[in-house]
Amino acid sequence: MSKTVKLSLLLFSLTLMLMAALMSGVIKSDHWSVNNIELEAEFNRVNSEQIRVAVAAYSERSFFKIKVAEIRKNLAKIPWVQQVSVNKKWPNTLIISVQEHDAAAVWNDRQLLNEKGEIFEVSRLDNLSALPKIYGKDSHSVKIWDKYLRYSKIVKNTGNTIQTTHVTERGGWTLLLSNGSQVFLGSKHIDSRLVRLADTWLKLINLKEQLPQTIDLRYTNGYVVTWDERIHNKSKKIESESHYQNAMIAHEFDALRKPRKGLIANPMTSACSDFLCTLEASVIKQFSLSEFGYKQSMKNANG
Repeated sequence: MSKTVKLSLLLFSLTLMLMAALMSGVIKSDHWSVNNIELEAEFNRVNSEQIRVAVAAYSERSFFKIKVAEIRKNLAKIPWVQQVSVNKKWPNTLIISVQEHDAAAVWNDRQLLNEKGEIFEVSRLDNLSALPKIYGKDSHSVKIWDKYLRYSKIVKNTGNTIQTTHVTERGGWTLLLSNGSQVFLGSKHIDSRLVRLADTWLKLINLKEQLPQTIDLRYTNGYVVTWDERIHNKSKKIESESHYQNAMIAHEFDALRKPRKGLIANPMTSACSDFLCTLEASVIKQFSLSEFGYKQSMKNANG
């Protein structure tokens, strides 16, 4: 008799013995019950009691009848749990490994992003105010997070961090820096636009005693900056017309792309195309980029 035939007969005999044991009641729900758990977890956000309750929710205790997929599903519902593995170890043990999410940013004010840019939900966000806030389309979260990390490295060269990020449906980016400045980036050439800002940052902040309120980088050869004169000169009376104009500059920045009488012509078509144009209230100041020690290399930026 060949070895293959002998092995087949042995496996067949073992199968018959197992079936006989089942039929005779040797293996029942109250025999060979699982009463031990080997647990591996970080316990930063998830505690052992949550895990115990999730396992207890599965009523079957027989080693042979427990379905680890069901237990895994229960554990995955625990807030902050990113990944779970559940295995059986003879004769009475479950081996459970739980990996937690590492919160990297608050997403759309109601969810969180982990270090991979994946969205997850928790019951409360009260103690996460130090995290950056990002607003965008859920299906683009991973891509947005990857770009956020890249842009953050450039912004650090200005001595600031990105506090809040808004990404529109069309891919337009707006940043709020840790110093309070709002930066409009558009949807194209964002890396090079941020590099332009970083390269001229020291010269820019030396122009005035207070920090810029808004910075619009959506231009080919320069950018537009506004300061809030009411912060710098609180005791100074501001005429209603200048107050109105300053508010329009700060809150309707897209209008700068069209000529506005008394404020600024379109930098893309006027003499401002070769200059950094800065606005304070209704006064226009022009600064050559060469004065800032910056060499313009990008000629066709749009968006």
